[in-house]
Amino acid sequence: MKNDRQTLQAQYADASNLNARSAIYRFGDPNATPWPRWVFDQLRDLPADAKVLEIGCGDGGLWKRNLDRLPAGWRIVMYDLSAGMLAAARPALPAMQFRAFVQGDAERLPFVDGRFDAVIANHMLYHVADRPRALREIRRVLVPGGRLFAGTNSEAHLVPMKDLIEEFQTDAGDEYTAKEEEFGADLMRELERFIVLQVVDVRWREHLENMEALREGIHLRSMAQKDPLVEYTQEGERMFAELGRAIRSEVVLHLFHAELAPEEAQQQIAQAQAPGRMHAEHETAAGQDVIDAALGGGGAVAAPAAPAPIRQSELDKIGRNDPCWCGSGKKFKKCHGA
Repeated sequence: MKNDRQTLQAQYADASNLNARSAIYRFGDPNATPWPRWVFDQLRDLPADAKVLEIGCGDGGLWKRNLDRLPAGWRIVMYDLSAGMLAAARPALPAMQFRAFVQGDAERLPFVDGRFDAVIANHMLYHVADRPRALREIRRVLVPGGRLFAGTNSEAHLVPMKDLIEEFQTDAGDEYTAKEEEFGADLMRELERFIVLQVVDVRWREHLENMEALREGIHLRSMAQKDPLVEYTQEGERMFAELGRAIRSEVVLHLFHAELAPEEAQQQIAQAQAPGRMHAEHETAAGQDVIDAALGGGGAVAAPAAPAPIRQSELDKIGRNDPCWCGSGKKFKKCHGA
């Protein structure tokens, strides 16, 4: 079973999940001060030449949204467990203030004692397995009188979002119950099984193709000093998680948008379940009748139309070594028969 560190590395391999969560967190009072701006307001009384460490810096969102207010004399070290996060942060931040991007965890900070005037640890301490040890490490790297800025979520956080989710869940449950009453319980179960099997079949084949493509090219990552086996395992796990999400989303989408009339759906399901049942389409009704009769479907078999007589041209009688019919004096095979 994966430990918490592996889970974090998988969840935050890049900035995509973080950005998605940040978008949700911004749901709330539209008139409130944005979180990054509010956090920066708390840092304003730091020295003009402050040395700052941000643990769990992510993609640098705090600083990207405050570049217009960043003191020129600050020296900031970005620290995160994810190399992907650091790679996303580096291009957008000025090298003058942001001197280092270091990968590591909060329980073992690779810095000398008394290095920083301030440490920032927002929305990350609840991910740390040994928080007391991490806090001791933070205290160690702070100068005497240094400050820790740490934020987390309150119990009242995102209450409007939670209320909205509950409302959506209730409405979805009512809609699904109404659809089941319309189709009937038995038909609905058959429809569920049919959709699940269809979606899983298509998505699973796509997943196998994607895994094969990954396997063929994963060795190239060794050129970036990465272990191909580790990369393949992590990437495969991420792709499998995406497969599960895609299947669930597509199944729900199809179920809630099914508009087949119950009688028509029942007929189609019965036909699909009938043993030996085949369906074919032909350009002529006679061809379809022949196949239906061969499958035991009954009905008269239309007699095939009599073939038209084949007429042979006089030119077809000319041999390859005979004189050509055009009068050129050449053999047929050297002239029009070439």
